[in-house]
Amino acid sequence: MALGNQPIRRYGVALLSVLCMVAFIFLLPQLCIKYSKNSHSDHNHDHFKLGLENITHDFLCSLTALHDLSYAAALVTNLTGQDQADNRNIDVLLKNGLKIKKIFVPGNELNELVHLGKITNLAAHIPIIDFHKKPLKIADLKGIDVVFFDVQDVGICYCSSLGALVHVMEIVGRSGKTIVVLDRPNLLGDAIEGVFCSHDIHESLNVDAIPLRYGMTIGELAHYCNKYVLKKPAQLYVVPMDHYNRHMHSYYAFVGKLSSNINSIEACHGYSFLGLLAEVSPFDIGIGTDKAFQCILLPERIKFSQRQWFNLKKQLMDLGIDSTSYRYYSKHKKDFCSGLRVCIRDISNFSLLRALVGTLEFFKKEGIHLGFSRKFCSIPGMPKIKELIDGTIKREDFEAQRKYELEHFFVMASSSFMYKPYPKVVVI
Repeated sequence: MALGNQPIRRYGVALLSVLCMVAFIFLLPQLCIKYSKNSHSDHNHDHFKLGLENITHDFLCSLTALHDLSYAAALVTNLTGQDQADNRNIDVLLKNGLKIKKIFVPGNELNELVHLGKITNLAAHIPIIDFHKKPLKIADLKGIDVVFFDVQDVGICYCSSLGALVHVMEIVGRSGKTIVVLDRPNLLGDAIEGVFCSHDIHESLNVDAIPLRYGMTIGELAHYCNKYVLKKPAQLYVVPMDHYNRHMHSYYAFVGKLSSNINSIEACHGYSFLGLLAEVSPFDIGIGTDKAFQCILLPERIKFSQRQWFNLKKQLMDLGIDSTSYRYYSKHKKDFCSGLRVCIRDISNFSLLRALVGTLEFFKKEGIHLGFSRKFCSIPGMPKIKELIDGTIKREDFEAQRKYELEHFFVMASSSFMYKPYPKVVVI
């Protein structure tokens, strides 16, 4: 019986060998291609450098007429000022031989910097000046030759980093000093969208003539502001990044937390439109929790059914936003808040203006009274959003105006672009 089964076994083994050979022949090229793509991708990631990581001794020596490192420098930085290996920019610059005489902190982060040990022993003797509440003056740059600016920008116009950049460049320009911007990625991708303060962006060239989301890096913004925003341009140098493009996955580009509430790339993406929604009552977006800027919630004293939340979930899905149910107790509102925890699927194919307007219109239709704060109405362009929600302007007129303004901004800004592909204009 056993002998009778041997031919069958031999046939089975032969057939299995043939199948394995065929699979090997057809699958090996695919595996090689996949491995090659992954290796190429990893290779590009390995070579990606921030502006901070791209400075050279020769460049630093070229910044003054003496062509050495004898000049006095100042550094503008905050919690985000580190490289991909978590080295503080202060230490990196000191180790490159710079004589840093002052550190300027643009946000309300001075205590947090010291508490977290972000000001290291190497820099412990350097004076730190917080200009969050008290603006910089020309006198603050006395004895300083070159100012280095290294702050990670969120990518949204109402974020403090853009205002800090313009303010510092203005003071540097008026004082006749030099400013060096160490470039960093735009964490909101490559889209140019949103609203402007002025109906005609040629009417008043100032920071309000920058759209809500500009798709540019902090270095590109510096070039743009030096050309069109500042009355007296500064002596500006931008240290570019290596192997960066606007489609780079922002999860890879994210370095450290941006603030106490923006401590992840998910929160950063959510901030793009939930930072505005936070200024509209009665919404809660999880501020003060580990889910800040990742929630759309209502106090439970406002009766909002599961069916209504489900309908919002479907609408958000069409806008590129995934969501799950979420509930927590808000000490600020002294009530449980429930609704949805949200996550933007792909920031490069996402419109923050479409998400903001769509969310507000949904809740208004569902009978929720919307209260727009004074801060909301003070943000450039937001009064137009309020008019759109209130129905005092037509959507087609709103979109036509946006298209005109954004296309003109793109033309103006194109000479400041440093990386390809160029940003894209998005109209809701």
